[in-house]
Amino acid sequence: MGLAVLSGAVSNVNAADSVGEERIFLLDRLDVAHVKTVNKDHVSSAAFALSASPEPVLFAHPPSRVGFGIKVGPDMRLAGEMVLNPVVWERTGDGVVFGVRVKSGGKSTVIMERYIDPKSLEGERRPISFNIDLSRWKGERISLVLETTCGPVGNCENDWAGWVQPALVTG
Repeated sequence: MGLAVLSGAVSNVNAADSVGEERIFLLDRLDVAHVKTVNKDHVSSAAFALSASPEPVLFAHPPSRVGFGIKVGPDMRLAGEMVLNPVVWERTGDGVVFGVRVKSGGKSTVIMERYIDPKSLEGERRPISFNIDLSRWKGERISLVLETTCGPVGNCENDWAGWVQPALVTG
């Protein structure tokens, strides 16, 4: 079993998906995350009905930021899926911008940004995968921030955003 440093504490790796691959599920570390949101109920561990059984998600109603202090290991990447809760797909609103940012050495770098609007675009009525290489920061302590912001019109109505099993993956 591998080890990773998360927010200054040594944590056991949660699971292995394939031979030699280990995952640290960020949802399991929500209690040590730095959370910034307008309402404390806007960020939580939740479940969305995405398939026959509910999927665990990091619920992050915009505007929200959830930061995790990590030391980037070899071949580390951030992987998971982004989705709006299917309950709101046919309600009013203008979608959500999902973003991932790295804060390191006094700099803040956006490493992924994706606008999702399943209310208007039926093709986005599904989880959308991401897999982001973090090797650029290998060996560094960084803050990895998952962000959600309101859509382009600034309408946060029914923006029930979820990060489906976001995980740090090595191997």
